[in-house]
This record gives sequence, C-alpha cells and structure tokens, in this order.
Amino acid sequence: MFTLPIRGLLFAIALVLSYLTDHLYVRLGYLAASIVLAVGYLRSGTVALAFQALRSGSLPQARRLLAQTRFPNWLSAQSRAYREWMLGIFALDEKRWTNARDHLQSAVEHGLRTPNDRSLAEGYLALALFHCGDVPAAHQRLTSAKEGMAKPEGFEVLEQIEHAMSAGPESKPIQ
Repeated sequence: MFTLPIRGLLFAIALVLSYLTDHLYVRLGYLAASIVLAVGYLRSGTVALAFQALRSGSLPQARRLLAQTRFPNWLSAQSRAYREWMLGIFALDEKRWTNARDHLQSAVEHGLRTPNDRSLAEGYLALALFHCGDVPAAHQRLTSAKEGMAKPEGFEVLEQIEHAMSAGPESKPIQ
C-alpha cells in the first residue's frame, strides 16, 4: 500500500543492506524483502491508496494516485476490479456515460472485496445505465444494489443515486 517512490526507496534500502552484510541468510532475507516489495507493487499498484482518497471524497488525489500504477495489466483481479470502479466513477464525474458503464460493469463482474462495495458499484452502474438510456436495466441494478447493501451510509448513497435517476438524465453525477 506504499506509493511507487516509497516502494522504490524500501527496495533500494533492502538491496543495499543485502550487499552490506556478510551473512548469507541475512543477505537472502533482504533480497527476498526487495522482491516482495517489487511483486507487491506489480500486483496492487497504488489502487488501495487511490481508493482511500476516493472514499474520502478527493477525486483529484484519487486520479493522481491511480495514474501512478504503471502496469495495470499485472494487477491482481481484485485490484483490477477496484481500478475499474474508480475509472467508472471518474467517467461518471465527467459525464462519459458509456465509458462509466463499461468500467463499472467490469468492476462488478471482477471481484470487489465486500458485498457493500459490490452494491455501491452496482448502484453507480445503475446510474450509468440510466444515462445511457437503458432505464429497465438501471432500475434492476439499483434494486439489486439495495438488496445487497448492509451499511446505512451505503443506503444513503443508493438513495442519492435513485434520486438522481428520478430527476432525469440531466441530473448531476453523484460523488
């Protein structure tokens, strides 16, 4: 969950320490630690940090952090799902409804960690579908999202999405 510069620094420190020691097992330990940091970055990137920024309401920071993920194709399935969710939210914010629908559909299909996260992503997908003109599918997705939601704050977001859908296609995106 470290940014690329911090991972790079830790990687460099582990490599330097591996060369400064005369003990084979300690050297191997440092080398293993550096490999774990590198592989961890490739599998998770900065997705978790970006998602935390998104949940705190900072879209610009979330965009900046997500852009630091250098190899999105190497992300784990779960990290890829959260990346797609955030890309869908960014597209909703920019009123790029088709892109939002595609990213959110991918997020819902590819393994978000919790039922609440899946329900929220499905709610945002409902909003994108609504703006794409697929009103029956939008209402079906919103109903499904409500059924899967367990947290009160999640219900509030889903109610905002429902309100935006009832206000019509020119409604503002939900944050």
